[in-house]
Amino acid sequence: MSTDLLDLKELVDGQVDPYATVNEALRQIEGRTIRVLSRTTDAQPGSPSAGDTYIITGSATGADWDGFSEHDIAHYYGGSWKAYTPIEGLRLWVNDEDTTIAFNGSAYVDAVPFSRRRVPHLAKSSSWTVTGGDAGVLNVVDASGGDVSATLPSAASAKHLEFGFYLGNAEGNSLILKNAGGTTLFTLGTADQFMWLASDGTSWRVISKGVGAESGASGNVTGPESSTDNSVPRFDGTGGATIQASPVIIDDAGLMSGAGRSRAMKSGDFTLGISDMGRRLECGSGGVMACTVPDNASVALPVGYEVILVQTDVALVEVAAAAGVTVRAPDGSKIDGQWTSACLYKRSTNEWVLDGRSLSGGVDGAVIWSATDKTSNGELTNGGFRIVAQNTPAAARSEAAKSAGKWYAEIHAESNAAGSVYLAGLASSNLDITGAPRLGDPTTGGDAESIGVYYNGVVKTLDVQVADIGSLGQGDTLRIAVDMDSGRAYVGGNGGWDGDPAAGTGGIDISAWPDAMLACRLDNDTAWVIREKPGYDIPSGFQQWVV
Repeated sequence: MSTDLLDLKELVDGQVDPYATVNEALRQIEGRTIRVLSRTTDAQPGSPSAGDTYIITGSATGADWDGFSEHDIAHYYGGSWKAYTPIEGLRLWVNDEDTTIAFNGSAYVDAVPFSRRRVPHLAKSSSWTVTGGDAGVLNVVDASGGDVSATLPSAASAKHLEFGFYLGNAEGNSLILKNAGGTTLFTLGTADQFMWLASDGTSWRVISKGVGAESGASGNVTGPESSTDNSVPRFDGTGGATIQASPVIIDDAGLMSGAGRSRAMKSGDFTLGISDMGRRLECGSGGVMACTVPDNASVALPVGYEVILVQTDVALVEVAAAAGVTVRAPDGSKIDGQWTSACLYKRSTNEWVLDGRSLSGGVDGAVIWSATDKTSNGELTNGGFRIVAQNTPAAARSEAAKSAGKWYAEIHAESNAAGSVYLAGLASSNLDITGAPRLGDPTTGGDAESIGVYYNGVVKTLDVQVADIGSLGQGDTLRIAVDMDSGRAYVGGNGGWDGDPAAGTGGIDISAWPDAMLACRLDNDTAWVIREKPGYDIPSGFQQWVV
């Protein structure tokens, strides 16, 4: 005969060598009920020690373990492995997890007493029906507005599930726990009283109750009564004890949704910082601006750091690398196109990647201001694309005089001082710029072979207004198209035109000119920038002005 639960052999009357039966039973009791080394080991150990025990996994392999069933306790003694079938209610210590587990008849579950557990909390202030989703949760009840009742599910449907209840604010009222028929099973009528219930499949049993810290409230948080599946909770306030809902969802495949980017404005050159991480940085200063990527020793931004750079005006944004930093930018390091963007992220300690459809490394041979065909007080920067006047009038012409073909360029008004007179336009190689003449105005030296577009949008040649394209303030762009084959020039402000260069209608007669170059006149800290890459569409039939 054998025992009813563990199936241990019993001694019989007159048995020979009864000690053998007793010793075998002792070994089995030791192997079945004390501890296991692990419940996650799949491969049968090659050199086990006497007394080693494991829980067989669903993927167990090995000469002996292949024949054992999932959940069995594998016990090594006497030079071989034995398998024991666990019984419902069995509790074991797991060495490699430092925890206690219990077998519920179909699986091993956490068996740490609730008094030692940190459990999630749910705030309640009105009567509700307890569901399986509340299992393992401490329901924190505020009964200050009157008695609150909780209707429990049937004991049969909640077998092996545990539910916690804590009466926080009572004010003379109670928390009443009922069954589905409305019969009161338990009552908590004292503030700070708690109770944990478990179902054995036929009835509800109290597994823990008391007043105060045993509720597990210390160090835990409370939250809403319901949530969206897979949503990410957020702390509510700074107390660390309350969570709130979030629109961010991480699905079962690990994909995230509902997380937008915050926006920050940048109005001048800047260096990336930790506060910029993950943000959309809108860059616009009315002129060319730089975003500097710092070296890791100066600013230790984490690997994976990412920002989106957005160009909000027509002046380009350039990504500059500090010493020791590499920015991988196969499409160029400049964002060049109003309302376009690029992604910049940190790949390793001092390695970054810049990617975006509007990036540009510049056009090979793009026209620049001449370093020799200018007044001495005109200072060239940005590789010759930018010219600035310091206090006194300055003037310049570009390189690449054009005597044939159809050419297009853009000149950007980066800055201007109040009351200054600044112009841009065209001039032939015959124009003497040494006196910084006003283009299109012979009275100041701007002879017939020049066209000046004034800050107020007036277009002049031979001191006669021939068009008005609207004011050219800081941040605006002058568009110039020259058809030397037809002897016509066209100007426009920002996205518009006076005339139609593509159709060859309108425009200004320059048929007597031997050639044409971009030209400008600056005053009082003003600056003109030839755009390395156009921000607007080049008219049909024309090409970008290059050397």
